[in-house]
Amino acid sequence: MADAQNTAVPAITESRKRSRLSLFLIIGVITVVAGAGSFLAWRYLGTAPSASAAASESNPLENVKSVMNLDAFLVNLADTESPRFVKVTFRLGLDKPKLGEEYANDPVILAATRDRIISLLSTKTADELLTLEGKGRLREEIRQRLRGIYPEGNVVEVYIMDFVVQL
Repeated sequence: MADAQNTAVPAITESRKRSRLSLFLIIGVITVVAGAGSFLAWRYLGTAPSASAAASESNPLENVKSVMNLDAFLVNLADTESPRFVKVTFRLGLDKPKLGEEYANDPVILAATRDRIISLLSTKTADELLTLEGKGRLREEIRQRLRGIYPEGNVVEVYIMDFVVQL
């Protein structure tokens, strides 16, 4: 009878080891799959927004204190297979009150703003601009290009008011 008890204890211990091993194996597989999914999302969809970006996106109007209206842009695109153009109108959301009107009436600031946007638009293809992700990247690139050219305040939002691509 003592032999039966001695063999039962190692069998139970061996069973626990197997269940722990399978648990660790399952957790490892889930971790690898989640990591691969995160990498693929980052690679093909762009970087994930940070917590502060997600908080500001919950109410984007919170940071906009004034709006700078821009006339329509009509720009040739970088498509090589056939000539294409985009007609787009933007409004820039600034983080300081009353700067939108002031900058829209300043010919130097207005010229610098339009120049940077036209230079950016002319590097794009129709395929890049027609997707929702492409428009999002365009907004971010405009914000980046306009950073630092205004004496005070920054562009915190780029609103697309009108958008036409000739195909």
